Amino acid sequence: MMMQIDTNTPLSASELKYLDRSPAHLKEHRDNPVSSQAMVLGTAIHTAVLQPESFYKRYAVMDDEEICEKIGGIKPRATKEYRSYLIDFYAENEGKIIISKDDCTICCDIFEILRSHKITRRLLDAQGDVEKRINWNHTGINMTGQPDKVIYPCTDYLNGMIIDLKTSSRDSRHRAFQSDIWNFKYHLQAAAYTEAVKETQGHEMPFVFIAVESERPYGVGVYCLEQNDIDYALTEIDRLIKLYAECMNNNDWHGYKQELCNIELPSWSHTEN
Repeated sequence: MMMQIDTNTPLSASELKYLDRSPAHLKEHRDNPVSSQAMVLGTAIHTAVLQPESFYKRYAVMDDEEICEKIGGIKPRATKEYRSYLIDFYAENEGKIIISKDDCTICCDIFEILRSHKITRRLLDAQGDVEKRINWNHTGINMTGQPDKVIYPCTDYLNGMIIDLKTSSRDSRHRAFQSDIWNFKYHLQAAAYTEAVKETQGHEMPFVFIAVESERPYGVGVYCLEQNDIDYALTEIDRLIKLYAECMNNNDWHGYKQELCNIELPSWSHTEN
């Protein structure tokens, strides 16, 4: 059965990683988007760091310790009084995203960490566009993206810069984040945003990652992606755009190649301890 996809929807920079895996993975992402707890927390951290004035307009913090203490007992959350509390809480915060007290603490702690960091503080304070959507065209395909921050050129820092905030519960050190860039295809998104800013604003800007761990002590790394890696990623985007166009023309959103392949252990597996 032929799979269909909305060809009027622009291809977003964040979707390139799904297309790179297979057209079927892109279609599945569009048809059944998944929002995990980690993704909700990541978005909340972005808001707290990049748009702190909007944080409590978008989010409501669920702190039920007081009501549970008041109700008492072994399972206070199983009582009618607690359910009544929930109904009132959600009614009072209609339209807001509910996060836990612990997640709110993480957001606030990371905000403070980045404000105390001598480099990230300057990047966050610099004038620029925060999460402003950009639309552009790449070889006939409409593209869209929303960089975390684009610092205006000739105003503050290094003649303009594209900033991308990445949260990682693993490791923000240099070698570990190198692996994250490759594994999560951050370089594709970086190249797409670099092209978008150049096409729409006429400026070619460096791309900088702020990598912050989402577990204490919230280690921070700040990295500028090398231009040769941007150039390589742009060639990969050309390949993916060609694949995307072929999929649209043929209405064929296939998965992996249907072939028998040999496989071997990775090279490092034979290294002696």
